[in-house]
Amino acid sequence: MQTDKIGMREFRKNLAAYLEGGPPLAITRHGETLGFFIPAQKRNGK
Repeated sequence: MQTDKIGMREFRKNLAAYLEGGPPLAITRHGETLGFFIPAQKRNGK
């Protein structure tokens, strides 16, 4: 699985856009990976 790397500051700044979906992200701080953000798929109907 290919993940894009993104800094913590940018992730927090654009969190609303990332919650809409997209590719998995590796969250980094000072070049070290802190964790991964894997958006859930949108549910249809509700």
